[in-house]
Formats: sequence, C-alpha cells, structure tokens
Amino acid sequence: MESPHNGRADIYENYNGITITIPSVKNWFIIAFVGFILSTWSIGIIIAIVSALVGGNIPAIAIMLMLCFWAAFMIIPFRVFLWTVMGKEILTFEAGVLTLEKKWLLFYKPKSYDLNEARNFRVQEDPLTGIMPFGMRPFGIFRMGNSGTMRFDYGFQTIKFGDSIDEAEANYILAVLRSKRLIQNS
Repeated sequence: MESPHNGRADIYENYNGITITIPSVKNWFIIAFVGFILSTWSIGIIIAIVSALVGGNIPAIAIMLMLCFWAAFMIIPFRVFLWTVMGKEILTFEAGVLTLEKKWLLFYKPKSYDLNEARNFRVQEDPLTGIMPFGMRPFGIFRMGNSGTMRFDYGFQTIKFGDSIDEAEANYILAVLRSKRLIQNS
C-alpha cells in the first residue's frame, strides 16, 4: 500500500507571521548531466592554462579569450547546477508583506509585495508539467525566477511562486495562509 506524501514545504510560524521553505527538486539526471558539462569544461580550461604557463604554443591572448568564452557560456549551467543541488525557495508572510527569496539562485534578487495589493491567490500548474521528461517543468531552466504552482495578481502582473510543489500541497499552503488571515480570499 502506498503511503501518503507529507509534502516538500516546511512551514514555520513565528510571532510576526509564517515562513515557508521549499527545497528545489533534486533531479539527478540534470545534476549528473550539468555536472559533467561543468567538469569537462573546467578540465579543458585547466589544461589550456597549464600549457600556456609551461610554455606551450597557445598565446596568452588565446587563453584570455578562452576564459571569457568559458565564463560567458557556463553561467547558465552553473546557475542550474547550484539551484538544483542546493536551492531553496523561502516565502515570508509578515507585517502585510510577502517576500519571495530563492537561495542559491544566482542573479535573483529577493522580491517583496504588499499583501494589501495582492489579489486572487490561487493554485495553477503549467499545462505541460505532466508530460515533461525527467520531472522537469516547462521551460524550467530558463524561467527559474518566474515559475510556480501558486500565483496571485499584483496590479496587472501575475506573480508565480512555489515551483517545486504539487497542486494538493499548494492548496494546503494557501488554506493555512487564509486561516491565519495573512492573505485575502478574493
């Protein structure tokens, strides 16, 4: 018999409000694949630098160009690797403010929203979620800062969060937030 899933999110209540921590999905295929790419590129760079220092035939300008090329093209895989291995989405609801923070997601600045202006909190999964290979989310690598199962309207913008949780868990989290009167029902 299958045992019920307890969920991924940890909900901590304090005197000011609630903090919800959601760890990123540990997709072992992505970790292995991106780890392999990062390690082979790094080995190539080390070999190029060592051969230039030992007096190889590679000019210094070529080494500099190679380092710039490596840095430019390895930012996205490095960002994906860090987020997949160590990432956490931290949602803080306190004093009428929602703060969304993604630990270990490079180039992501925490965002704060006035809960008095936030409307229509809801659960909505992306339609392609069920058919993506290896448990990936649609466009997940490129939309790591703007995706999620939970959403709300903020002015004329839809804010998405709670990326690595299922619909049932997202409904539970919203019910907890409504019961504590941290979000509005409308």
